[in-house]
Amino acid sequence: MSSVRGTHKGKPLDTAVGTAAERESKMLGFIIWMLIVGAIAGYLARLLVPGRDPMGLVGTIVLGIIGSFIGGFLGYLIFDKDLDEGALQASGVIGSIIGAVIALLVYNAISNRRLKRRPIRRRVF
Repeated sequence: MSSVRGTHKGKPLDTAVGTAAERESKMLGFIIWMLIVGAIAGYLARLLVPGRDPMGLVGTIVLGIIGSFIGGFLGYLIFDKDLDEGALQASGVIGSIIGAVIALLVYNAISNRRLKRRPIRRRVF
């Protein structure tokens, strides 16, 4: 009786997954890669979209990471690539920039609409 319970992409499951240390190093590398791509994509999106965008470094990185997932979703819809990974996936640098620009435009539209609705309270002395 074999100890292999199944296969993943043609490899036995015990060798396809790897050791815990290998999985942790891959995950750490993925997180560092997402932070770098997020910073680049967020910065370029803020550079490309006109107007003032008051956000710091963390906001720029979060914008780029959100843009990466938007770009991955658009790539999934347009090109039908990576159907086995699903619709919610990270994309490359160019897809991340396009997604970050879209996310920033949507954010600016929502925040400007919210600011216009708020009544101005004037103080009378």
